Amino acid sequence: MNFNVEAVQKIEITQSQLSYFPDSSIEGVLNSFMAEQHEKNWLNKAAKRFSVTPQELSDSLTINYHESSDNNWTVEVISTISGNEKSSVAKEVKLNLKNYVSRVIQHANKSLQ
Repeated sequence: MNFNVEAVQKIEITQSQLSYFPDSSIEGVLNSFMAEQHEKNWLNKAAKRFSVTPQELSDSLTINYHESSDNNWTVEVISTISGNEKSSVAKEVKLNLKNYVSRVIQHANKSLQ
């Protein structure tokens, strides 16, 4: 396992983004995101890419979130596992989460048209 200074990645999720999710909560967003990652078998695929077991990858991953003063949310993705100098589990999860939120919003907006 490689350790990397970029073990923590942050993404902000705004109140207006939350409003596109059924219960408008950060927990709802993260739970539905994790369910989608599970459906896509992300854990096993990522574990292979990073040369660790799925359990090691799962154990290394922490997702924290806290509300900022403007009522938006900051999600911190933390993992000690990284690949080459450009890739890390934390970066990958952050990107997947960002893309997931964007897809939900795009889908909702298309439904309104």
